[in-house]
Amino acid sequence: MNTESMGWINIFGLLILAYWIFWVLFFIRPSISKRMALAIIPTLLFLLSGITMGYWLLVAAGVLFGASHIYVTCQNRLNEESMKNDI
Repeated sequence: MNTESMGWINIFGLLILAYWIFWVLFFIRPSISKRMALAIIPTLLFLLSGITMGYWLLVAAGVLFGASHIYVTCQNRLNEESMKNDI
């Protein structure tokens, strides 16, 4: 394995580790910044996978996934806030 491949493997490993850490932190105390990190990190993994392998259809799917995931995360947060105001 060449050094470029090892660099990408390290980046992917760090992103996966960051995702797990944010899940633990989110479980302890939820916040919007942690929710957004949990939406953005998988998107980065999809995009980087597609870019490094040259699968442009995967990149396009990653963009669609990321936009949708971030939108749903924001909507869920807004819905939770409106439910708190109704009580």
